[in-house]
Amino acid sequence: MLARLSSGREVGLAPASFAEHASKTSTGIILRDVVTPPIVADLSVLWRADDPSPTIATAVETARQCAEHNKWLRDPST
Repeated sequence: MLARLSSGREVGLAPASFAEHASKTSTGIILRDVVTPPIVADLSVLWRADDPSPTIATAVETARQCAEHNKWLRDPST
């Protein structure tokens, strides 16, 4: 997608995280919000309950820390 955008052969709709990254790292790519306020989507992290992988534990902990830092977690009672 980035190659086509950079060559001028494509206009794209992408998740905000990808669009922000692309506009910062690729010359000639412009980021414009499509709607105001931005669309917000609830995301969840899923993994197998019986997977003792340290990699999974690290990924889940990283997601938790990121959500906490950005105040993405909401009160489950609401």
